[in-house]
Amino acid sequence: MPKQSVIGDFRILRPRFTGDHPASVQWLAAAHARSEATARGPGFDEGAFFRSIERHIRRFGCGPASLAFRGFELEDFMHTDWERMRIFTLAADPHGAGMSARMEAFSEIVDAKLEAFYPAEADAPPDELIHVSCTGYVAPSAAQKLVVKRGWQQRVGV
Repeated sequence: MPKQSVIGDFRILRPRFTGDHPASVQWLAAAHARSEATARGPGFDEGAFFRSIERHIRRFGCGPASLAFRGFELEDFMHTDWERMRIFTLAADPHGAGMSARMEAFSEIVDAKLEAFYPAEADAPPDELIHVSCTGYVAPSAAQKLVVKRGWQQRVGV
């Protein structure tokens, strides 16, 4: 007889930053405009492109009724000072930082979140630890690193 699994004990750890829909649309349009300006060089009308892409985002993107707020960990989304961005370095490269920088940021964020869920002072490891990500993947995963760091017994279930 197959063993039944039940997933429970969900806890929410909110992102450090949130932005409302209008701010998200503005930031996204600004990022696209800056990227195009960097790619096309002097003479490109960044303001006209911004207005055009903003209209497209509002028309074809999710509206505020569907997506009132966005949560994010990177401070990049809180400003448009492209020179001090970690990932969206659009003043230097129209594509922003490469995949290795993105995965490094992802790894740091996920490691910190898992540490917050299972602080070092905890008496015992969790009975089961499942780590799921849809944003990125690095190996070893945050869960694998935490298990090794804490010396918890490792087992893999199927």
